[in-house]
Amino acid sequence: MLRRNWLTSWFDRPFSELKALFPGREVVSGALFIALVFNAGCGYQFTVEGPGPSIDGLNSPSPVEAPIRLAVRDFLNRTFQGGLEFTYTAYVKQEFATRSGATIQSDEAQADFLLKGEIVSVKIDSLVFSTDRTRESRVTVEVRITVEDRKTGKIVWGQTATGSAAYLEDRAPDPDTGQDPLQFNQVLQDRAFEQAGQTIAQSLAGKFWIAREHGVFIPSATQATGKNPKPDLESQSAARLLLMSQPSLPFQPFALD
Repeated sequence: MLRRNWLTSWFDRPFSELKALFPGREVVSGALFIALVFNAGCGYQFTVEGPGPSIDGLNSPSPVEAPIRLAVRDFLNRTFQGGLEFTYTAYVKQEFATRSGATIQSDEAQADFLLKGEIVSVKIDSLVFSTDRTRESRVTVEVRITVEDRKTGKIVWGQTATGSAAYLEDRAPDPDTGQDPLQFNQVLQDRAFEQAGQTIAQSLAGKFWIAREHGVFIPSATQATGKNPKPDLESQSAARLLLMSQPSLPFQPFALD
């Protein structure tokens, strides 16, 4: 209040009086004078401390005390579509290594947990068809996995995921050569199965991440010592944001060069 009255008294003085107080010098305007007084006399400094701003009240997920060491066994295939077990096992290893927060171990003896999976079912449905042939089809694959403690054999987590992808077909003979394009259609179908497998692997890796942040995967050796890592429950929302930010894999019709 005193500062305001002091500044106001200076500002309210007539120009002639101000000029008399500063002989031989030019008197600045009232607005500029006040700005200079504040700029020169302000001793306040602003500093920023702490972790800084966050999105939707969430800070970056805190790291887990120890990484989860995970081994992945080759999947079992209980369907008529041969060869999927090898492809889907590779997809799961790749996605879990990059998205799940686990480190993949090639040697099961070095792992804390063991992931087992099986391809449960495969369906091929006709989407678009004419009177004499199918124009477009869709493959749907269901996969079930379990994660068990390697030392105790106890299943600590399980999940089921489904993936599907569509592909174009043209089973009519070529009008010029008369050749049946069955082999070409098989290539398109195989690629649809691959895309379905990638979708499944991404879904399972994301769900594994959320379970990890809830403290589901605590090795039996750690439980025996009583030093259980504290789960970061807020990271569940951060994990969901991460999953939503990942690009989807829309199906594109394939063509051979």
